[in-house]
Amino acid sequence: MSVSCEIIKDLLPLYHDNVCSAESRTMVEEHIKDCRSCSEVLSAIAEELAHPVNAVDEAKPIRAMRAVFQKAKKKSVIKGAAVTILVFAVLIGGFLGLTQWRIVPVSVDLLEVSNVCQLSDGRILYHLNVADNKDLRFIQFTTTEDGAFYMTPKRAVLESKRTSEIGLFRGYLTFDAAVAMANQRGSGVEITSVYIGTEDNGILIWEKSMELPAASDELDAAFVIDRGIVAEDSLSVDIIGGKTYIDLTQMGKLVVGSNDLSNYQLYTNSTKITVTIPRGGYEGTFWLYNTQNDSDFIMTFDLNQQNRSKTFTNLSSAFNYYIVASESLWDALVTVSD
Repeated sequence: MSVSCEIIKDLLPLYHDNVCSAESRTMVEEHIKDCRSCSEVLSAIAEELAHPVNAVDEAKPIRAMRAVFQKAKKKSVIKGAAVTILVFAVLIGGFLGLTQWRIVPVSVDLLEVSNVCQLSDGRILYHLNVADNKDLRFIQFTTTEDGAFYMTPKRAVLESKRTSEIGLFRGYLTFDAAVAMANQRGSGVEITSVYIGTEDNGILIWEKSMELPAASDELDAAFVIDRGIVAEDSLSVDIIGGKTYIDLTQMGKLVVGSNDLSNYQLYTNSTKITVTIPRGGYEGTFWLYNTQNDSDFIMTFDLNQQNRSKTFTNLSSAFNYYIVASESLWDALVTVSD
């Protein structure tokens, strides 16, 4: 049976997709054996479907959306990490600020001062009790223009509780007017009164012309250190590397204030150096340096009422060493030997 090319061409798409009936398939196959035109049309259909000219890549929008999502996810992770680090730093900084910065004056209502007396070396001795259960590690010193010297106990906003029964919060403390004035060197202000507390609310401990009772023999023996060895005018003073040093090599020992340690920097070439603070003295930090390489300290240590003495040994007599003390320390006994 002869079938026109037009009918075959209408069937070719169905034939290509294999969706026509068996009779139609047989008819198309019989026709294209002898019809070159219809055979070429079938080939064109197959080619176009295999390689569409203007075909739309349906996966492209999906890939684009995925790329945008991945980029946004990466940015979100980076921002989240940055925010986490920032929050962590703020929390750590806030915690350190609240627990380490001693900026809050102790209320004068908590300060109990008793047994104010004078030691045989001229220093004033008094007993301080802070009537709560918190620790006390710092006392700030200030001098007003009229010569009033204030000792202000300060704490952190979140101060820790006491871990012992001995400390600045309870015990005997001393005041040395000569050392205090030396620490105010250059101000030209004579200290005429001493208070503990703040400038607007302080407890008077001593004022000029006030007669204080002498300390008992027991207290005097506990708090007076033998100072009678070397007078300041007999010190050997040298200049090393632009700094002024007091030579302790031939002295043996000397009691000094922190201002002397900071400004003169006591030095020696002895192989053994001992630093001791008196009972009731203020806590402080010491640094030991080598004068030939003072870019870094050899050792740092803290002295307090639980650990009042520190000895450096195994030092070399071929080098000079010097000692620096923190401003919170008022006086100390430095002993050197071989």
